[in-house]
Amino acid sequence: MAEENKSFWSNLPALLTSIAGLITAIVGIYIYLDNRPPDNMSDDEVNQTVELLEDQSNITTTEIESKPEEIDNPTLSEQVNEQENIEKPEVISLPKKEKIELAYTTILSGQVVKVGNYLPIDDGKYSLFQNNVSENPEEADIEIKNSSQASIATSKLYPGDYYIFEDNQYSYKVRLLRVKIRNFGANYAFFNVERASKRQ
Repeated sequence: MAEENKSFWSNLPALLTSIAGLITAIVGIYIYLDNRPPDNMSDDEVNQTVELLEDQSNITTTEIESKPEEIDNPTLSEQVNEQENIEKPEVISLPKKEKIELAYTTILSGQVVKVGNYLPIDDGKYSLFQNNVSENPEEADIEIKNSSQASIATSKLYPGDYYIFEDNQYSYKVRLLRVKIRNFGANYAFFNVERASKRQ
């Protein structure tokens, strides 16, 4: 039994060497088969392929890398100028209309309007109604009606204030002069009505 164990251990290095040789042979056969040229390629094609691969392996990375195309970026001031040129529309100068000052003429002066009644303006084309008069503060609510008694304007006036309304021919200016409050009776307001022709 001891001789059998001794012979096994003495033969172990030879056994390992044989296994290593077998593995090396298998790897060598695999590498050979893997590197064989395809059956459909001729020797010339194989040589050309080998030369092409060798040439590519000699190219340095600096030759392969392409340089980015340099684009001239405009400076900030140029960008602003270009943007202004784009955004600013062309200015077209139009002839300016001159403001026409209307010449008003008083057609009613110092008239008193009683609450509930009205003051005819310009031969009855319009009527001035006084809807409310107050002493503190002094003010008057007025309403303008046309000949059909349809309301065309309302306003609140303080002494010295005026209200302007217009038609196709004239511009009318109704100015409140003062108010008068009575303890026993109606409250009054004093108006001036002025008129100006719109056709010069």
